[in-house]
Amino acid sequence: MLKKITTLVTFCLLVVPKLSLAYLPPSHFIAQKIVDERTAFNRAILQISILLPKENIKATEKLLWETKVTYDHSFQGAWPTTTLLLENSAEKIIQSWRSFELPAPAEADLVLYKKEDYENEKEIPSPFYKRDPSISLKRYKNRYAWVASSDTKEKSLWIEKESFIPLAMMGPCPKNINDVSSVSISDSSKCELQFDRSLFSKNSASRVGKIILRHEEKPILIFKIEHLFLSPKEVVWKAAIKENLETTPSPKELKSIIEQLFY
Repeated sequence: MLKKITTLVTFCLLVVPKLSLAYLPPSHFIAQKIVDERTAFNRAILQISILLPKENIKATEKLLWETKVTYDHSFQGAWPTTTLLLENSAEKIIQSWRSFELPAPAEADLVLYKKEDYENEKEIPSPFYKRDPSISLKRYKNRYAWVASSDTKEKSLWIEKESFIPLAMMGPCPKNINDVSSVSISDSSKCELQFDRSLFSKNSASRVGKIILRHEEKPILIFKIEHLFLSPKEVVWKAAIKENLETTPSPKELKSIIEQLFY
């Protein structure tokens, strides 16, 4: 029955364009589409290189620090970055959204019909769900995106409409960002995390791409990401990690930002 409901929702979104503009998929459906076809894993490791953006066209990105983050389906950070990159459980993704103050109402709270109302019918009733008030449809650059927003609209998650690939997140800038950035950023400022599409490739066990932290469209930090999925027997990270780079700012300040964005 769940498969029929998912098929119906997908039909409304993709096959009938006019309906797709009127119908907004609920949070749990978007989360499920994000994880569809992801491979199950016990543990994953992110190798993260933190770089300062180019100061001009002729300059190069400056490496500040390299570190690694192990993900085992638990999360503590303020932003749901790692779950979006790696998690293959829609329920876990929803939990991380709620930690980011995105409402993500439960499926049971949105269903319009009881099972006995339609179990003997040939067709699933449409619409099947109430409208999820936290979801809207907006443009992100040159694409349409499903947007999950907090009640205050200060935090949001942008998911590409057709592919369900995460495009960006927006929220308060990380604490200590002024210790890293050459641009003065107020405590109340909003920042954006923008994702490379290559980070969500379904054809490789190891993926590489960038996440860019922006403030008012200007790049502040670049996180070069490589992640590897591990089975219980594969416990050794393949790449060399440079833990003793001489950096300014200090690793302590960078660790704080990594913990806010990736843990």
